[in-house]
Amino acid sequence: MTKKLVIIDDSSTQLNILKTLFSNNGWEVCGVQSAKIGYELIFDFAPDLIITDAIMPLMGGFQLVKMIRENELISKIPVIVYSVLNENNAKFYINEELSEYFLKKENNHDELLELAQEIVAKFPLDEDYKKEILRESLKQATIEKDNLEQINQTETIQDIENEEPEQIIIEQPNMEEFREKIKECSNFTFGDEKIFSNFFNKINNFFGYDLGAINIYSFEDGANKVFFDIRDIILSPILRSSILKKYDANTNVMYKKYAPNLPTMVNESEFLSKIEFNFKYKEENIANIVLFSREKLKWQNEEINQEIEKIFYEFFKARYIQKASKTHKKEDIGQKYNKTDNQFDGFKNFANSYYAIVQIVNFSDFALNLSTQEIDILNSKISEKIIACLEDKEQVYKNDEDEYSVVILAKDEKQAKYRFEYIINEIEQIDKKMQLFIAASSCNIDNGFNIVAAQKNVNEIMQEAHQEKVVIYNV
Repeated sequence: MTKKLVIIDDSSTQLNILKTLFSNNGWEVCGVQSAKIGYELIFDFAPDLIITDAIMPLMGGFQLVKMIRENELISKIPVIVYSVLNENNAKFYINEELSEYFLKKENNHDELLELAQEIVAKFPLDEDYKKEILRESLKQATIEKDNLEQINQTETIQDIENEEPEQIIIEQPNMEEFREKIKECSNFTFGDEKIFSNFFNKINNFFGYDLGAINIYSFEDGANKVFFDIRDIILSPILRSSILKKYDANTNVMYKKYAPNLPTMVNESEFLSKIEFNFKYKEENIANIVLFSREKLKWQNEEINQEIEKIFYEFFKARYIQKASKTHKKEDIGQKYNKTDNQFDGFKNFANSYYAIVQIVNFSDFALNLSTQEIDILNSKISEKIIACLEDKEQVYKNDEDEYSVVILAKDEKQAKYRFEYIINEIEQIDKKMQLFIAASSCNIDNGFNIVAAQKNVNEIMQEAHQEKVVIYNV
């Protein structure tokens, strides 16, 4: 069975080294930088072993050991004091008969690991004993919750001096306001990074958390992708890999919001509260979201949790439908072109017809800074510019926000290239601040119009930028 360990050290560097060391060797680890918090964590975690530094602000390691021995409930848990102090300084405080040990810090992490393994083998803790500790912690948490509810529900009586008493108000989030804020994130023309950055910010403003993780199917690369948002912690590679493995995701995006000297979280068990939702649409998994907090009693209101779940589901369902329909549109584009009433069918009777794809390569990145209305206006301007360049019988078909299919009549390839260069130049004139990267390629339809073959041909030409037929402009 996996052994559980609490590590207490005010040095974030030392703490992270030890947490990684023990986690890599199969231990379940919680680490904190305060002896006071570490003492409280013992009741919530029920570890098999405690490792503590000796010299720390407010409360030192030897004072912590004394408090542990004075509490009958946790007094059997073995402790290692791991410190730069000399062993002679420590012998007055350590009693090996009470499973207390001292080891001097000398870059001897392997020795510490070996000592820890020996101690838990020598002083194994009964599972019933650890469950008793956890039951007591749960009982205290329930009392704390009940007290808060009682304060919230009981009328306050003025004292004999008729002074207005101070009232404690437990605020509950306004779920209608939260629903409206989440709706503000529903511009799915943006890329997922922008969408979930806004999404995380809205959630954190209402509920607060230390780590958020969203697993989503990425329509862009056809794989599961996890978006991590961290607040006032450092997410260890171990925990990140664990979450990626859980969701079978091989890519991730990290929104980094941490500074040096923050605690590194190695295991999920280091968080004292957690809420998780899994969403399906038409029997297909569309999203998973989990929020972690180091605070106790977070997300205890089931009624609010159910409302949160409904709001999240509406958001993820809308995102899935919009993204899926857009992808299917791309996949079905060949079938649309092959319809008998296709708008390009008239070109079957024309010789020297040229087909081109004009593509704004980084449109999605550029659009991150635009509203939906601004994107529509930009697309409208681009379409108008292209239409203004076309003559009678020539046509343009917009099949995606960043791609325009254009058919023109030209006597030869040179003239066709000149015409398409002119179209690109006109697009450049829309707004010099656009900083868009535009690529265009063309091919001769050869008097036998097959839009699918033409599109395939153009895409191949796009990939071979050394050929003369490719026209690339950096606007």
